[in-house]
Amino acid sequence: MRFYVFFFYTSIVFAQPLQSGWQKNVMISHEGINRYFDVYIPRLLGKEPALVLQLHGGTQSKDEIYNKNAGASRYWKDCADKNSFLLIVPNGTNLETGLSEGNTLNWNDCRVPRPNQKEADDVGFISKIIDWSVLTYQVNSRKVYVTGISNGGFMAYRLALELPNKITAIAAFAANFPKESECTPSRIPLPVMIVNGTKDQFIPFEGGITKFKSEQILSSQETVNFWLENNTIASKKPQCSIVSDIHKRDNSTISIFDFGGDNPNRKVRYCIVQGGGHTMPGKKYVLKKIIQKIVGNQNQDLEGAELAWDFFKDISK
Repeated sequence: MRFYVFFFYTSIVFAQPLQSGWQKNVMISHEGINRYFDVYIPRLLGKEPALVLQLHGGTQSKDEIYNKNAGASRYWKDCADKNSFLLIVPNGTNLETGLSEGNTLNWNDCRVPRPNQKEADDVGFISKIIDWSVLTYQVNSRKVYVTGISNGGFMAYRLALELPNKITAIAAFAANFPKESECTPSRIPLPVMIVNGTKDQFIPFEGGITKFKSEQILSSQETVNFWLENNTIASKKPQCSIVSDIHKRDNSTISIFDFGGDNPNRKVRYCIVQGGGHTMPGKKYVLKKIIQKIVGNQNQDLEGAELAWDFFKDISK
């Protein structure tokens, strides 16, 4: 027998079956636009579960980051099954049409928009998703996490600054902070994990101009410094650890630097993927070699999703 929970939101009725698996193309109307997201319910969803919001990269979509060639982003579903949290994968919008359909979608992150670019209120959209999740699945509002890669990582930064009252922590992959930014430090501490590859040709590790959009971005270290300042972490001396180089043929290694000492609410974790490209580390879903020739090396010593989830769990203890 199925049980349904009905949720009324600005004249919209949601009917969500409480069963495991994907609930596709759930819709919320925001600013007069139909916005879409997918919900993954793990095999065992605990009482007051945590929520992870997974944001796709630029010119992608919620569907594309789960196709067979998507790489380690697909592991978030496995991670949800292992750890019994609710996973939501939303769509951005098309920069030309402003619509939330199709596969060429982006997030309105902190970068200054180009002329004639449609500016979506993605912060408001994500805020509505969180409210919906709390009411529909009784999500624990103190355990709401955001992760994303590239444009999705940039958007995670914006949410950390502009929605800190609803976000518990973020994990950004392959994303540096823009040099010219619409966002400013909030001065509200929020735990941040940053994972960047030194051989990323799309988002340069040392900062400079991005590959396609010709935008100036900060270096990886400057991005870390931004968050150390935002979280008012005075000591720049981190705790360091090296991930075991299990898969030597991936031509990359991971070093982890933890700032903030024993204060989990201010913690900044910086993961350098030495030799890594514009990719997310992963062992189960490995990018084809021909794809890695384009985006760079994918580290295979650990699962990026598990690295992020462990960071989230430590914050919430």
